[in-house]
Amino acid sequence: MGLVPQGKAFAQSVNYPSFSMTRPVIAYTLSKLNDTPVYLGKSRNTRIGTIYASDEIRINDISNGWAHVTYPISGGRKSGFTQLWRLTRYADPTAVIQAKADISTFKRSDGIELLGSISRDDSVWIMDSSQDFTQVIYPISAGYKMGWISRLDLSRIRYGNSDDESTNNLFTPITGIDAGYVGDSGLDISAPKGTPVYAVGDGTLEYAEYGHTQWVPTAENPFDTPYSINIKLDSPVMVNGKTYPYIFMTHLSSTAVHKQDKSSGAIRIRKGQLIGYSGIGNGAPHLHISFYDSRDDEQRSL
Repeated sequence: MGLVPQGKAFAQSVNYPSFSMTRPVIAYTLSKLNDTPVYLGKSRNTRIGTIYASDEIRINDISNGWAHVTYPISGGRKSGFTQLWRLTRYADPTAVIQAKADISTFKRSDGIELLGSISRDDSVWIMDSSQDFTQVIYPISAGYKMGWISRLDLSRIRYGNSDDESTNNLFTPITGIDAGYVGDSGLDISAPKGTPVYAVGDGTLEYAEYGHTQWVPTAENPFDTPYSINIKLDSPVMVNGKTYPYIFMTHLSSTAVHKQDKSSGAIRIRKGQLIGYSGIGNGAPHLHISFYDSRDDEQRSL
């Protein structure tokens, strides 16, 4: 349906869904700058406007490396053509799968701004991956949306939620709570970056600072946010007769309370108090929670 932009080629591809002016694909530019040009036709001869990063684009057709779109202007919407590589790095979808779980989608591959959600049993067109996010197209009532899902959620729509370790090592240990890895040292709860995190009980803050996790920003996962919090609970958690007084949380994008590890001065935490905001770990937006019997325990693989 379209030519491969930027010299990118695939051995196999599948057709786009059947979208049109009345059932468009809603999308956002790859760039977060306000610099996406719009032209009168399928050439760069006559520029007629600019698409901004915050603009909701409606794709009506794709052909020959160009997308026919409408975009918002003062008083309405305007139509024109923009180069396809400004919306996706891939000319054609590489696969179509049936979603086996409900998951959230994001506007871009940084996992920051929510776009919408994919429902179980939806047909999902896979565009391919960028770092730890994958671009997808999925149906909505008025047409389709083109967004991004995390690597962890790509596994979930492929294999579903299960406590069976054979299912790509993913499981849902608590009904209604998404995510988690067999072999991890705690529970991973899927959440968009910036979701508020509240204290589960009264206690004393051990630390709230950068670090205490192996998942720090790297070239492979540049968006990881390694802020961590450790609280000694007044009422320890009991599991199988063993006491776990420390709750540890990591992959926070920021903390609302602050204390360096082993610094002097007690800081009290109250149940329900805002303590931070969830972020990204290993490329996936989520919050990691563990209960430990030692304050010196940190996130690690078991």
